[in-house]
Amino acid sequence: MVHSELLRLARLGALARLEAIDREILTLLRHFPGLRADGHAPHDRAATRRPLSDAGKRAIRKAQKRRWAVWRRDRARPRR
Repeated sequence: MVHSELLRLARLGALARLEAIDREILTLLRHFPGLRADGHAPHDRAATRRPLSDAGKRAIRKAQKRRWAVWRRDRARPRR
């Protein structure tokens, strides 16, 4: 069997296993919602999330700009 075919089959098997694990996690969380640190199942959290204020968005933008500036600065430094 060709190497690329083996990789394709391994990927398919991994995806199938991941889907089974995800289903099992959802089943467990439905039966035991307290297992999550916040006490909510994944679908419950999005429903209770409040919209972000303009000030919050500005703060996030400012912090991200700082992170990108540090990243660009570090990337521009010559490597030894």
